[in-house]
Parts: sequence; structure tokens; C-alpha cells
Amino acid sequence: MATRSAVTLAALARNDDTNITKDAMDVSNNHVIDIAGYQGEKVMILIETSTSSTTTAGTVTVKAGDYSDKSIGDLAIPVTYSNVKGVVLETSRFKQDDNTILIDLATTTKLAGFISAVALP
Repeated sequence: MATRSAVTLAALARNDDTNITKDAMDVSNNHVIDIAGYQGEKVMILIETSTSSTTTAGTVTVKAGDYSDKSIGDLAIPVTYSNVKGVVLETSRFKQDDNTILIDLATTTKLAGFISAVALP
């Protein structure tokens, strides 16, 4: 498999504003969020699909991790065009042993848009 495309992790702080990066969806390589150094238990992902009429529905899948809650399995998030979804992830379910979270995109559809990641305080 090719190298996964990185999703930039923005760390929120209480009572402060934070810039959040929108990373373009990469159906060919899927995505990875590096959470090394983040001590919290929750990461929120924002999935924003394109408003283009050539973009069809698809699935964003957060892969199960390597730790205690991995038996719950993957999380499949259905998305349609011109839509924004927010999902809070428990790191105990999705964290890999290399301190990453893996996200796969449906490859059978023309899925386009952006993915953002936010570490919650």
C-alpha cells in the first residue's frame, strides 16, 4: 500500500481559538492522523464532502486500533455530497500501536472533499 496522506491534528485549548486545517481527501492513499504526544482520550474528525455534482455518496471508515477497545471494530461513516459530519473518536478504540489513527475512504465512488482532525482538551 502507498504511504497514507496525513491529516493535520489541531489541538484545542479551553477558552481559546485554534486554526483547523482542512486536508483534501485522498481516495488513492487513504489517511493517517498522528496523535503522538497527545495525552487526551478524544479526537474529533470533521468530514466535509464536496458540493460538486460529480461527487457521489461514499463511506469513510475509521479503522479499529490495537488496544483494549479494538474488539468493537471499525467505524463506518456514510457520507453524501455537500455534507459536513463531525465524529468524536475514543482513542482507546482507534489508536494504533504507532500512535496513529487510520482512516480509509470508499474507493468505489467519486468521494471528494476535506478531512480535519481536532484533539479535544
